[in-house]
Amino acid sequence: MATIRRLETLRNLPLKPEKHRDFDDPQWEGVVVAGGLYMASSLQTRRVRQAISDDSVPFKKLFSDRDFKKSFKSDFEPLAKAQKCPRGFDPDHRDTEWIKLKTFFVCKTLTMKEFSSQDLTKNIVRDFRQLRRLNEILQDAIDGGER
Repeated sequence: MATIRRLETLRNLPLKPEKHRDFDDPQWEGVVVAGGLYMASSLQTRRVRQAISDDSVPFKKLFSDRDFKKSFKSDFEPLAKAQKCPRGFDPDHRDTEWIKLKTFFVCKTLTMKEFSSQDLTKNIVRDFRQLRRLNEILQDAIDGGER
């Protein structure tokens, strides 16, 4: 019972809309498939931003890939984003919107039809294969290309 009260208390905490997604939004209701880098440390965020600034081609190539687009229709979710370009980065960089991000992940919500489909397992495996590709690029960025 204490756990339920604690969850209710946490649920009622005020959230700043510019920093947190409104999980009560019907767009995010249901089963969500997501992957990438969420709630990254400042070091991880800085390294991914630096990788995007230095060479965003691996990300662009992935996001434009036909197989990836079949699983995830868009690039990074703009869940948490800096108002201005972070210090040390060119505000006129062609990928400034990505550099402003504080989280680097993609997600999609399954429809009830997709969720109850006979192909659910096959589709989830396909989606997670694509997420693995994203995670490998992110890990390379965090490791400084040492992989």
